[in-house]
Amino acid sequence: MERVYHYTTMDAFLGLLESVKKSSDKKRFIFRATNIFFLNDPSEFIHGQKILMEVLKRLEYEKSINYDLCISNLFKRHSEKREEDWQEILIDTIYEQNESPFVISFSRNEDSLPMWLNYGDYGKGICLAFAEYRSRFCDKIINLSKISEAKIDIFDSLGTYDVYYDEKDIVAKDSLLRKNIETIYNYYLSQTKTLQPNELFNIQLGTLRAFSEVIAPYIKTKEYESEREVRLAKSILRDKNNKVSELEFRCNAKGHLVPYINVEIPTRQLDFVRIGPLADKYLSTKVIEMMKKKYDVDFDVRESEIKFRDY
Repeated sequence: MERVYHYTTMDAFLGLLESVKKSSDKKRFIFRATNIFFLNDPSEFIHGQKILMEVLKRLEYEKSINYDLCISNLFKRHSEKREEDWQEILIDTIYEQNESPFVISFSRNEDSLPMWLNYGDYGKGICLAFAEYRSRFCDKIINLSKISEAKIDIFDSLGTYDVYYDEKDIVAKDSLLRKNIETIYNYYLSQTKTLQPNELFNIQLGTLRAFSEVIAPYIKTKEYESEREVRLAKSILRDKNNKVSELEFRCNAKGHLVPYINVEIPTRQLDFVRIGPLADKYLSTKVIEMMKKKYDVDFDVRESEIKFRDY
């Protein structure tokens, strides 16, 4: 069984258990997914956007796409501004229109000392081991019909991707990721057959925004490669008046205000929890067993095997 691991504090774990009774069917954890521009890596999404353009260039070369139809040179063809300036404008637009993704982070590293120190309350926290949940196909996530209006609709999704670290060959390494890219690109090409020249820019811009939403959140710089992150990304939904109803705010441990949305994950996906190397393992185990009964959630309880002391 493939698993992904979420390192957190004991306090956050308690909050997750308490959230079950507030969930839609009383059988789901309510996680807080953080706006991607408020994570600890300041290059989030921006770096992914740059790599995305390289991926598109390679795909267009493989498919021998006509120069005027290529999305990777969209800005170069329509303006004297630098490509970097246009990418910055695109990202700012996504941010200002509340279309930026919200993220929950997991890792493939089990019982990892660096992960404990950075995300598990310096070893005093807990790690949640989830059976991987991978319903993540593009046709369930994105409304392609909006692309022709230079708009996108992202549907509610609970899917995960492995994060790639500064790699331009991500399409070759992930068949599902390639499916998403090709689904969007093929839809775009089908639309160009009936377009007037003055309509082409809008559909190309809408397609690029779709790529940005579905692909860019899963690309990071190599400095974070050791974390082996697996990421659940979700975009907020709007009501019939185009208002954002899901958006909430919290104050983080550093005193900064952070936007987030709630995302429900089935409790049945939780396989076991592991108590951190610096936690009181005996007492923590006793209390967690009591909590399992109170909140009616079933999972195994394990201890970290790492030998470590805060000396």
